Amino acid sequence: MRKIYFLLYRDEKLAWVHSNISDSVFNHVVIGLDKEFREAYGYKAKGGNKVQREQISKYRPDGKCFICSKEITNEQYARLKVYLRSEVGKKYPYDYLGTFFLARIAGPLYHKYGIRVPRALVKLFLVNPDKRTCGSFVALALESAGIKLSEQEIKQVPGTLSPYLVTAYTFIRYKELNLAPVYYGVIGGYFLHLEGVRKAPQGLLVGTA
Repeated sequence: MRKIYFLLYRDEKLAWVHSNISDSVFNHVVIGLDKEFREAYGYKAKGGNKVQREQISKYRPDGKCFICSKEITNEQYARLKVYLRSEVGKKYPYDYLGTFFLARIAGPLYHKYGIRVPRALVKLFLVNPDKRTCGSFVALALESAGIKLSEQEIKQVPGTLSPYLVTAYTFIRYKELNLAPVYYGVIGGYFLHLEGVRKAPQGLLVGTA
């Protein structure tokens, strides 16, 4: 068995999305093939609308993050690695329409008034196979390797069995996804923990890597 890792963090350029979709501070997700995130991948609109290798160790050390892990088979791990490497450099239009719909319409309606937008309408705006968000990229990568993100719908997160409806917020519900929490705090603190620094600043190991 092998472990893969998910890093959630706050991208300030997407703060408007965060403030309307959920109460979570995180709005971006990256997938890593090792706990050090030496080999990590993500999709970024501000990076040219393309898939890229993420250099997590070069992120702002005071940036907040949450890291969780998932155990998969060796075969799934190998398939996932092949897929992620093959995607590097590929460009996909960012799903601005879907994100706008979620952040400005569906999110506020639910969080302010408790009104859930009909699932059919959500899928109409958010299921766009030719486009990507950070969440849908990660979910599609998992699907390519035969890794199920969830066996059932996640409460308050519509359509989470569809990879195109997965967002960074989906991973906040790590318990319902059967993900193991690893770390919560600042990114720099996580790497200090890995280096064996006992008094790492502003961070908390919340599980086993």
